Amino acid sequence: MQESQMVGCFKNCVSGLKRSELNDITNNIYKTLEHPSGKEMLYFYLNSQNQSDNIKCLELYDMCSQILQSDGKEQKLSLDTLINRVEVVRNNAVDVPPIDTNLMRCFNQALKSQGEQRKDLIDVLERTKDCCSGQLRSIHEDFQQYVTDNLATSCPGTS
Repeated sequence: MQESQMVGCFKNCVSGLKRSELNDITNNIYKTLEHPSGKEMLYFYLNSQNQSDNIKCLELYDMCSQILQSDGKEQKLSLDTLINRVEVVRNNAVDVPPIDTNLMRCFNQALKSQGEQRKDLIDVLERTKDCCSGQLRSIHEDFQQYVTDNLATSCPGTS
């Protein structure tokens, strides 16, 4: 398949993308996680492989990303809103395998300070996001192969 041809298969996740765009999106875990189609393909892959722990990890990554993005805009989240959202993330993080006791301790410390240090709340979200992306990086090569195999076998005229 030529680089400029449109890709339209893979469970509608890549509809309208060129092969070169798809290659760019799946090139590394960070590009995959930052692109809506990339996350959709990754979620589909994890689901098809029954990787529930990694699905939880992807969902936690998304939660942290959304909060950080909301707080990063010119108008920051109110401290109460940020504290509430960090509590939700902490509660969801309990069952996510790559989240260790040290990170859970950081959640508790940041929340105990009642947000005295807004930076602590943001830092724990960033650390959680990094932890999740690290876990997802470990399966990314298999994901890339899955995308390649599925495009080759399920899309007429692709190679």
